[in-house]
Amino acid sequence: IVPKPFEDQSIPLQDTLFIGVDPSGTGMVAIRGCALLYEKHGLNSYFNDLDRSEGNVLDTIASKNGLAVLNHPGLQKFPVSWYAGLFERYQHLKGIEIFNSNARFLPLLQTWDSVQTAVAPVRPVWGFANDDFYSKRDLGKNWNVFLLPGLNETEVRSAMEKGAFYLVHAPQGVRGPQPPVIRSISVNREKGTIRVESTGQQSTVWTSGGTKFGEGEVFLLEDLPANRKYVRAEIHGAGGSVVCTQPFLVE
Repeated sequence: IVPKPFEDQSIPLQDTLFIGVDPSGTGMVAIRGCALLYEKHGLNSYFNDLDRSEGNVLDTIASKNGLAVLNHPGLQKFPVSWYAGLFERYQHLKGIEIFNSNARFLPLLQTWDSVQTAVAPVRPVWGFANDDFYSKRDLGKNWNVFLLPGLNETEVRSAMEKGAFYLVHAPQGVRGPQPPVIRSISVNREKGTIRVESTGQQSTVWTSGGTKFGEGEVFLLEDLPANRKYVRAEIHGAGGSVVCTQPFLVE
């Protein structure tokens, strides 16, 4: 198997094989999904049986009551308006990939902010962190922490729809320093504050549209300019790790 663009070694076949792995025996819940192609982009399809890229796959996923996530946007140099149009038309398209493997996340992060800025008055665009898993060497550098009252498919789908999860990027993998962990998120509408409490953080930065508007665990909404319709927190930790909340839309 050929390497990714930023890697210099091919992948041996034995590193791509996972045999006899039972999700129920590892404390996991299995979700049906498939990696597809859409307009030169990777597209993850969930909660349906679509298994091939034919026709308009977003329309097909919708007809099967599935959910979709667009992978590595920004790498294809499509205009922001193209992405914004997708999210305005397709409500079952829940988000975009923000962290991918070890070295390709910066343009994805910029695209996320640009797209969310464009559609913030209408809807949120959730961010996802993926290993872009080709082999075992890719495992454990990016993941999503879902906040679930129960470990089952119904709760996973509900969290994916509501954005009840946060993103983790740990470029040194599971053998590197532990990234920050979010312990609580609270919104006080009367005081106009958002509080994100975490452990293991070196800094917490609040951003919107690629611009920093605050630091620390508490953000005052009055510090956000009127033309900014969302804000999100980035929590930076050891080893270059980054934890991101989903965007908070501001009325």
